[in-house]
Amino acid sequence: MKTNCLPYFLLLMVMLLSTASLRAQLGPLEAGRPVAVKLRGSVEYIGLYQGEQDGYYILKEEGAGEVQLAKGMVQSIEMIPPARFFNGEYWQEPRGVFQNLLTPTGFNPRPGELHYKNVSLLFNQLTAGINSRVSIGVLFTGWTGLGVLYPVYGIMPKVSLTPPGYPAQIAAGALLVSVPDDKHTVVDAALLYSAFTYGTPDRNFSFGLGYGFIDRRWASQPAYTLSTHYRVGRSLALIAEGWAIPPLEATVGTLGFKIIGRRADWSFSFPAGIVERQFFFIPLPLVSFSTALYRF
Repeated sequence: MKTNCLPYFLLLMVMLLSTASLRAQLGPLEAGRPVAVKLRGSVEYIGLYQGEQDGYYILKEEGAGEVQLAKGMVQSIEMIPPARFFNGEYWQEPRGVFQNLLTPTGFNPRPGELHYKNVSLLFNQLTAGINSRVSIGVLFTGWTGLGVLYPVYGIMPKVSLTPPGYPAQIAAGALLVSVPDDKHTVVDAALLYSAFTYGTPDRNFSFGLGYGFIDRRWASQPAYTLSTHYRVGRSLALIAEGWAIPPLEATVGTLGFKIIGRRADWSFSFPAGIVERQFFFIPLPLVSFSTALYRF
């Protein structure tokens, strides 16, 4: 009898997160420099750092004057690097940079950040940054418009092989899943992959190579992935990805856009491709919701 391992995966994630730093502070705080301050409960402030006084951080928000934030309520305070400003305007970093839509990139979540993603109400994904190079995630199915699916679940570890901040990021990871195809049979599958990403979280291009394992056999040929994320404005990015899977005679991809909000990102991508020499296009988009659920 198969045992549902998802609770153990979640427990492992919590234990690893407990080792992450509780407060992020990138570089010394300097008066007059822009900072991002996140309070407990995920409320975030962006402003110019003015200093400290009587247990408070003092910020000057654009159009709102000075704001005093009690140190005990502050979860993280970070200097905003100059690269986050475009023509003098602050662009918030997009969420879920470790993937574009479904395709892995060379990036990882921030250390101590728990990230949630949902794709078309079908797949749920929790991903946690353990440190600057290691992340771990779980995925599971839930309710859909057609009812409850058989509970697919999996685990997704990933390791960055290059230091953060390099123009090219290389990562290696795995996707390990259990997929029930009826009430009595469980199919265990795995995908081992490497991802090469050139660029920044705002504008990047990624290439991936992966080998699949299913029904106790490795695939005879690798699968290839290409994806890109190109930000065109403060709140909008174009996203595209493609998968070439020779063993299945399939080349599929998605093309769409991402809306980058203050608290969450929304992606709308249209699938198309060729499977066994038959072209298909789905006019209904895959809708993805991403948010930084919590920072430990």
